[in-house]
Amino acid sequence: MDINSADNIIWSHIINGEEKAFEILFIRYYPGLIRYAKNLLPYPSDEAEDIITDAFFKIWQQRETVNIHTSVVSYLYVVVRSRIYDFYRAKRMHVPIEDALDFAGPEYLVPDHLLVYKELCMEMEYLISLLPKRTRLIYQMNRNDNITYKDIAVILDISVNSVKTHMYRAISFLKESYYASPKNSGC
Repeated sequence: MDINSADNIIWSHIINGEEKAFEILFIRYYPGLIRYAKNLLPYPSDEAEDIITDAFFKIWQQRETVNIHTSVVSYLYVVVRSRIYDFYRAKRMHVPIEDALDFAGPEYLVPDHLLVYKELCMEMEYLISLLPKRTRLIYQMNRNDNITYKDIAVILDISVNSVKTHMYRAISFLKESYYASPKNSGC
C-alpha cells in the first residue's frame, strides 16, 4: 500500500471523527510541515508552530466538509501555505522562500559508523545549503518529507517538469560536489 492510499484510509477515519487517526496524520506530517513553514517565515520566528497547530485545528473542525482533490499531503501543505500567506497579509510583509534542514542520524549505528554518518550529514547539509533556494526547498520536500513530484508541483504551483528539473539539478550538483571534494575523491 502506498502512502497516498494509507493517507486516504486515515482521512476516511478522520472524517468519521476518529481522533487517533487525526493524531497519526499529525505525527506523520508535522515535522515536514514545520520545516516548510519555517522556510516561508522570517527568521527567527516562532510562528511556524502556531500556524501548523492552527491549520490542524481548522482541518479537524472542517473535516466533514473538506473535499480533497489531490492527495492528503498536498492538501496539508496547501493549507499551511495559505495560513502563512494570511500571516504575511496580516503583517503586510513580503513572502520569502527560504528553507532549513533537519538531519537526524539513526540511533542503531555503532559509534564509529555514527561518527562517519554525522560527518557525511554535515558535509551533505553544507552542500545542500549551496543549492539555490527554490531547488533546495524542492529537494528537501521530496527527500526529507517523501512528497511526490506531483504533490510538490501542486503545493508550489509549478509544473511537474519544473520539479523534475530542480531535482535533476540538485542531485547532479550534490554528486559532482561530493565527489569533487578531496577527501571523497577516493570513493
